[in-house]
Amino acid sequence: MPAEPTALVESPLAVLTVLLAVLAALFTLDRHPLGARLFKRVPLLVFCYFVPTLLSNTGVIPVESELYTFVRACSCRPACCCSSWRPTSRR
Repeated sequence: MPAEPTALVESPLAVLTVLLAVLAALFTLDRHPLGARLFKRVPLLVFCYFVPTLLSNTGVIPVESELYTFVRACSCRPACCCSSWRPTSRR
């Protein structure tokens, strides 16, 4: 039976570091003229989702990690997801 493939980075803290480094690199590239031209054609947000997905599919970061579970359970969600959020009416 073949062994379960492991990712290059396994620790949740290391996975977080890799993901934050990818985002920092993308936002830094956005300030460069060449990057700005690229992000005019394809939005930066697309790369913010695509690059981590590519890293997980190539085995750099794991597909499943404790970090992902923590982020899903975190209460740091946008205000529109909270049940107590109500839009204010303008009169």
